[in-house]
Amino acid sequence: MATPKKRTSYGQKALDLAAARADVIDEVGKKSEVIEQLKKKHARELETAQNEYVQAVADATEKWSTRELREEFDIVVTKPVKEELKRRRENTITAPADHQQTSDSIPMETLDSDPASSGTQNVQ
Repeated sequence: MATPKKRTSYGQKALDLAAARADVIDEVGKKSEVIEQLKKKHARELETAQNEYVQAVADATEKWSTRELREEFDIVVTKPVKEELKRRRENTITAPADHQQTSDSIPMETLDSDPASSGTQNVQ
């Protein structure tokens, strides 16, 4: 006599299918999270690299004209580089006013004023 085949109920098939579906969704979700983390990591690295590029091109413009950079080195001065150059120019213009007076320098008022009229006299 032949043994009867083991039959799986429709309910069991549905449970197995749901479990398999959940496993796939879980695995895809994990991979999706990994992808998002990599995107964030690479976005930070990309931003850092772009900032370093802007700084390097801005530094190069101190030695070479933008035309020479373009013609000789195929380097195009992009908008972020122009903004960096503008920021640097503004900083150089305002920098001398920000410096504090050193002890070596003599204020102009001291050179122009008469010690007798300054209100302080040397008593000996």
